[in-house]
This record gives sequence, structure tokens and C-alpha cells, in this order.
Amino acid sequence: GLDFAAGVAGQLEVVLSTKVAQMTGTVQRQTGDAAGVVVVADAKLRPVGQRAQVDENGNYTVTGLGPGEYKVFAFEEYDGNDPELLERFATRAENVRLAEGENKSVPLKQVRYAEIVSAPR
Repeated sequence: GLDFAAGVAGQLEVVLSTKVAQMTGTVQRQTGDAAGVVVVADAKLRPVGQRAQVDENGNYTVTGLGPGEYKVFAFEEYDGNDPELLERFATRAENVRLAEGENKSVPLKQVRYAEIVSAPR
């Protein structure tokens, strides 16, 4: 939510449109890996709420995205309880810019669960 109580000046850009964007693609996985989940974050690595399950063939679709710049991750497992996870794996994200109503294909490489649990915090 927005907090206007602090009185800090700034800009707020509101975009209203019926033309939402989406991303589709295939996740490159290691043989035998679980299907996984695709997580979408804004440019500051904050999850935007949209995520998608990866099917047994490695395909995913994320819908309902507004125009803007995103960082997109593919994790073997992701529960959203580690706020630093996206930052730790930021170099593995794909940077994506979406225009209003755009449908973009974005291939991803999966971050395996073993990498997540062994990565330094």
C-alpha cells in the first residue's frame, strides 16, 4: 500500500490500460529436476505477485503484467519466504522490458534447489 503520512515529495505514475502484457517461454532444466516456478520481480528485485508454475515440458506463461522492466527467475523450488533469495541470485535473472499489451517469449535457466541451499547468505 501507499503511505502518504510521511509527507515525502515524489512522483507517482499510474497507468490504466486493458492491454496487459505476458511472458511465455521454456525453462532449461537439468535432467530429472522438478518442474519449478517462474518468479517475476521489478527492477529493484521486489516480487510483483505474478508467478507461474513450470509444466512437465518446461513451459510457463505469466499473464497480467503491466508495461515496465522486470527481472525474471526460474527456481526449482520457491516459497517466497526468503526475501534475500532474489538478491542472492540476481545475476541469474533475465532482464525483460515489456510494452503495453506485448507478448514476449523469454527463455530461462533454472536455479536448482541444491544451489539455493548451498549459496552463502
